[in-house]
Amino acid sequence: MAVRWLLLVPLCAACSAEDIEAYDPSHPKDQLLRMNHLQAMGTHNSYHQLPPGGADTFWDYDHLPLDQQLNDQGVRKFELDLYWDREAGTFEVYHVPVVDRWTVCETFRLCLSQIQGWSEEHPGHHPLFIMIEPKESDLDETAAALWIDHLEQRISAVIPRDHIITPDEVQGDAASLRDAVTGTGWPLLGQVRGRVLFWVNTSGVIRRVLDRDGQDLSGRLVFAESDLNTPVGSITNYNTPTEANLAEIQAAVAQGFIIRSRADADPMDVLAGRIEPRRSHALDSGAHLLSTDFPGDHPRTDYVFRMPEGSPSRCNPVNGPADCRPNDIEDPVRLSAP
Repeated sequence: MAVRWLLLVPLCAACSAEDIEAYDPSHPKDQLLRMNHLQAMGTHNSYHQLPPGGADTFWDYDHLPLDQQLNDQGVRKFELDLYWDREAGTFEVYHVPVVDRWTVCETFRLCLSQIQGWSEEHPGHHPLFIMIEPKESDLDETAAALWIDHLEQRISAVIPRDHIITPDEVQGDAASLRDAVTGTGWPLLGQVRGRVLFWVNTSGVIRRVLDRDGQDLSGRLVFAESDLNTPVGSITNYNTPTEANLAEIQAAVAQGFIIRSRADADPMDVLAGRIEPRRSHALDSGAHLLSTDFPGDHPRTDYVFRMPEGSPSRCNPVNGPADCRPNDIEDPVRLSAP
């Protein structure tokens, strides 16, 4: 079995007050590198657990609790499916009702608490990314607006606002969010270290209400996956990296957009040994956030996706400066107080 990536710098219970006060989570190139100069590993359906007895299907993958993924596997991007209880204003987190609903965190609040707890203990981490997929198909605009309000209320109840990277912060004085990311650029790592960025992965009414028909995300806590040619264009997905779209993804990365892709897809392909060329295309594309179902050991395969030379992440192969090194993005010895 492959050996898991291990974080070897836990908080020291015996640290003196002077040690903690002297601790500085910043990295030497934090005022030179931007948050889109990285390439990081994420998990697909990050909450997912196998049903009792296992599953010999494309649902055959099993994830650790989110804080353990961060600590033990180097995961820096999560994907959460949300089922909305409208009356309670709460969100449950699971994959498919009845047949595939086993999860490491039953509610959105619990998932966020696992992430925030680890983040507070390791403020030297580079930004964490959380992709939210609404499992709603019958909302009108009024209900969509309420869904968005409930989402942002639940986020701010767990994660302090100043720990959230918002569209307003990224846009700054630019005429549009798209102009900011393709012109000025995303914030410097020094401005966003120890923080979290959220985006909503959906089309239809929730996206139209969230980004105001692709025109504006002002006042929002979360980004929207939108057409990159619209004024809010900033983040999008290329689920399947191929030889045919490799240049297109690389061009989007070079322009300044943040891209999420998948290093592996159907677990049945992986379990059958069909790993390449998809894995290589994903890495070479420069997509910033590469999702996997295999961040750690699996009983039926030796395959584990790892960021090559990552610590756990690495410099982006498309837009990262030539002198960038993985420890400039995130250095394990700078994650927390000694």
